[in-house]
Formats: sequence, C-alpha cells, structure tokens
Amino acid sequence: MVCFLRYWRVAAVGFLLAGMGIPGFGAEPRTVQLDGVAAYVDDEAITIGDVRETMEPLIAKLRQVYHGADLETQLQKAYPKALDDLIERRLILKAFAKTGQAIPDRVIERRINEMVYERFENDRTVLLDALRREQLSYDEWRNQIREHIIITSMRKMILDQKVVISPAAIREVYDSHPDLYRIPGQIHLDLIRINAGANETEKPVRRELAEKTRRRAVEGADFAVLARQVSEDGKADQGGDWGWMTPDELRVELAAAVRNLPVGTVTPLIEVGSDFYVLKVLERRETTVVPFSEAQVDIERELRRKESARQYAAWIERQKRDFNVRIVEAEAK
Repeated sequence: MVCFLRYWRVAAVGFLLAGMGIPGFGAEPRTVQLDGVAAYVDDEAITIGDVRETMEPLIAKLRQVYHGADLETQLQKAYPKALDDLIERRLILKAFAKTGQAIPDRVIERRINEMVYERFENDRTVLLDALRREQLSYDEWRNQIREHIIITSMRKMILDQKVVISPAAIREVYDSHPDLYRIPGQIHLDLIRINAGANETEKPVRRELAEKTRRRAVEGADFAVLARQVSEDGKADQGGDWGWMTPDELRVELAAAVRNLPVGTVTPLIEVGSDFYVLKVLERRETTVVPFSEAQVDIERELRRKESARQYAAWIERQKRDFNVRIVEAEAK
C-alpha cells in the first residue's frame, strides 16, 4: 500500500550513512554525518532522508540478491541515481510553476476517484485508514497526487516535442549495420546421443551400438523411432527433434558436421568427449536479409526514441543551470 500512498514523501528520521550515503553498508566501520542535505534546487533542500526513502524498495530487492561487498557496490551505484531522480522531479515542478499554470481541481479529483476505485475498494474509508497507518494527511497525499500529475504531463510534453527523423538518417542506419538486419540460416535437426561408457571395456560395445544405429538410419529406418529407442539425449522422447537452430548454437564438432550436409542426410558417427552423436538434417532455411521497406519503421521508431531522450536530457541540464542545482557531498568525520 505504501507505493500507492507515497511518491517522494520526505523522511523525517535520520540514519547513518556509509560509502555513498546508504545506512549500514560500509566496507569498513566509520563514523559519518547523520541525515542532512544531499542537494539544493535553488533554495529548496533535498535531504539524505528523501533519497533514503526513495531507495527503500530498491534496497529491499538488492538485499535479496547481493551481500557484503557486492551489496555495497550496488548501493553506491543506486544512491546518485536516486538523488538524480529527486532533482529531476523538483526541476519539473519548478519549471511548471514558472509557467504560471495550475492543475484544475477536477483533474486531481478525477485521478483520486480512479485510485479509490482501483486500489481502495472504491471506499474512501479504506483510503483514510491507509493514510492514517502511513501517518500521512489527506491534504499531503492529495498534493502528492497533484505533483505526480504535473510530472507525468510535463515529461510527456517534453518527450513529445516534435522530433524530425530524415529518410537519409534511417537509410544510413540500415546501410551501416547490415548484421542487425541479417537473419542467419537455420537447420532443423534430429539428434541421437549415445554415451561412450564408463570405461575402456564398455566403449567398444557402445561404439558398435552407435554405428549400428547410424547404419539403420542411413538405410531408411525412422530416425525418430531410433532416437526414442537408444538416444540418451534430453530430446529422446521427442524423437531426437531439436527443432530449428543456427549451426553456431551447436558444439563446434557437430556444427562442422552439419554445416554443408544436404537435407535428409545422416552424418558420419561423431565422437565428442564421452559421447557418440548421429545427426540428421531435416530442413534448411537460408540466410536472409530483412528488406529496408520492412526495417525502416523500427529504425525510425528507435531513432525517434533516442532523439526524444537526448532532447529531454538537454532540457533537464538547462533547468539545472536555471535553478542552480548544487550537490552536497557527504563528508566522513
């Protein structure tokens, strides 16, 4: 429920900071400053507590995956990203305020009604109970909803600025990255694997079984039936059918044996490590290239996405200069 009630609520409690500002995760114990200012956006402070609260869901996930020094490294990477996100939000809110616009009350109420319906059983009593548990007033929460609407709409407006991608730029991407639009050839394989045995006494017997199986396959016996009878491969129950794959997906020795093998042909007996293999090529798909007419839509979409992201990043950098963003480095004592 917390994620529904809080967007970037300021934490009121201090906490110990280690490394890049994460509590309790230092490579060596040391005394550092308690909760303080992490950054200023104009004269508005973003506290270490703000950053810490933003990171809480991520910290919980990281603790499930990483431990010790690895966890410390991940947390050190996460702290500046969380701080950047908070700075970005403050900048968007300030840029919106500078326009002199306002979000109509009806827009906020409509969003609140949607949330009450979707997340609080369409019952405002349930919402108010949840707010009390979070020690958050209704007005505070309503203001968070308003800010969230502002940030969402401003980001969309900035990202939706007109981006012009020329046909020449699209063609240049296509021509300069041919491997991206090449579909490698594939083969449809049946495979039989027979283990060579636990010792040198067993090996001749197992080889004879493998050679006999191959002879039967060459003479026209149903390969799938043979695979079900003798193969010790994981696909034996499926008749040894490995489906479509590129030769590069196979072991080197097997790939070499089937690379130029005609459809319907069985390979010689192949010994690799402690196993004997017999393969049959069922079908082939030749290497093809996606035509420009099919690729250009995806290329344009990706170029447009990258250019929108670039313009958005440039807009944020301008706001940082306009609103005098200052990062406060934490100092060990």
